[in-house]
Amino acid sequence: MAKTLDEYAKEWQGDAEADALWVILTDSRYYGGKWNVEDFFATGDEEIERVFRFMQSRSLRVNDGCFLDFGCGVGRISKALRKRFQRGFGVDISPKTVDLARSYVKGVDFMVNQCDSLPQFPDDSVDFIYSHIVLQHIPNDYQKRYLDEFLRIVRPGGLAVFSNPDRFPQSTGEQAAFCYQGQTGNKTEISLSGRNEEMVNSAQTTPS
Repeated sequence: MAKTLDEYAKEWQGDAEADALWVILTDSRYYGGKWNVEDFFATGDEEIERVFRFMQSRSLRVNDGCFLDFGCGVGRISKALRKRFQRGFGVDISPKTVDLARSYVKGVDFMVNQCDSLPQFPDDSVDFIYSHIVLQHIPNDYQKRYLDEFLRIVRPGGLAVFSNPDRFPQSTGEQAAFCYQGQTGNKTEISLSGRNEEMVNSAQTTPS
């Protein structure tokens, strides 16, 4: 039987209380509280730099109004995104990681979310949604519900970037997708193609 979100919340809360930084970036070299906070957050800057460089190479542009870091943890990515956007939000299932995010990152609204929707956000309210190494931890049914929510809240012309483990035997690494909502405001279908070594692949949806 699949776990409930309450069970996932308890599990992640326990992991965060044990070693919040390592449970987010599980590098064996840093197990047992060995992550240096500055080095840990530097990986977020590097990751977002790669993502935006890739977006630029594909002529993908997004307004700098508002971002959502879904599965924000302690704010590793939120801190990097805040430098590029006027306002930001981070949501996570663990109260412990949200408390830490609030202490580490200023200028971002962090909140606990333990339901299978995003009721805090109105339709067409977010310019950029980012979720990396998050959705693979939950069953497909929950993934689909959150993806529906991403498409609901992303603004016309906005972008949602998310990753999921590679399910295709002929390829290695991660599959990632752009869910792009065109300027017309039409919702889109998600399309995957290939693998990109810089964390975000070349899949871009086209307006329906």
